[in-house]
Formats: sequence, C-alpha cells, structure tokens
Amino acid sequence: MPGNPQLGTNPFFSLDATSLDVSTATGPAATVMPFGTQFDISVTWQLAGILAVWFTSQPTDVYQVLYSFESLTNDPDDTNANTGPLPLTPSQLVYAAPDTTLTIGGGTLNVGVYQASAVVTFPTVPPFPASAFISNLLIEVF
Repeated sequence: MPGNPQLGTNPFFSLDATSLDVSTATGPAATVMPFGTQFDISVTWQLAGILAVWFTSQPTDVYQVLYSFESLTNDPDDTNANTGPLPLTPSQLVYAAPDTTLTIGGGTLNVGVYQASAVVTFPTVPPFPASAFISNLLIEVF
C-alpha cells in the first residue's frame, strides 16, 4: 500500500511501507496461533528522493509505527499498539525488524480473525506531513 507521497512519485521525497510480518517462538509467518500466544509484528518501510538522506540526518526527526488489529469476527474490541518515537539513522533509507518490531503479549487478541495494519508517521514538532501505510495481513487466534 502506498505512502504519502507515494514511493517514486516525488523526486524530492517519497516513502512506502512494503511488508508486514509476524513471527512467534515457532518462527516467521505464524499467522494462525492459539489464544495466549505472544508474537512479534514488524513493518518494512523505505524512503526515497533527493531529500531523503538529509531528512534522516536531522536529529529531531523521529518516526513511530501504529499497529492496528481490526476484528473481522465477533470480538468488539479492536486493538492498537505503538512503537516509538524511534530515531532515524543518518543515511538509512530502509527500516525493518528489529527496529520496527513490537511484541504483542499473549492474550492481547481474543479468539477470532484480525486484519493487521501498520501506519508509519513522523511526530516531529511540527509533525512532518508524510506517512506510509500497509494492511495486507490476516491473523487468526483460535
């Protein structure tokens, strides 16, 4: 799912979230799990454009990731969890696990099916008007 401004659409600055991954103690891609299983979720996102390296070198620029789990079954409680704010690394244009990893405690999600998504934002002062989105992962808790 594209970022805003979408990767490659602006020669000065653009970004995109390219993958959303789940892993448990049993390994990666564990998207079907018994209730009570602790798991990690992470997003891979990237920056591009001639200002991207400059942007990452500003000591006040940080990013955060909002992970959301929307119930597609009977659970009325959607769950949101944040990472950050986290520092950007000078000249680093791709961010992924372990930097973007968040551990979701066992029992946080009730039995059901959830659509997971991630939104990467830049909560600097003032907030930087760019974000990256991804929502392509289903998780089943049984």
